Amino acid sequence: MCFVMPLRVKSIKKGKFIMETGRAVEQAFAGKVKVGDYLICQQDMAVEKVNQTAARAMRQAIKGVSDEQN
Repeated sequence: MCFVMPLRVKSIKKGKFIMETGRAVEQAFAGKVKVGDYLICQQDMAVEKVNQTAARAMRQAIKGVSDEQN
């Protein structure tokens, strides 16, 4: 099983989204995206755009699981 952390788009350069982590991803299946949106990314492709509420809930849940492992 794989967990994917939703990432926020920091900028858009040369047709790629630059994520908050500095990672560059291709548009792929995400649809219309603007700076500040949250994306689910697999490898180097943006797969899905998620709203801010869902992204924050997912990030909190993943963080909670990660904290329990320490």
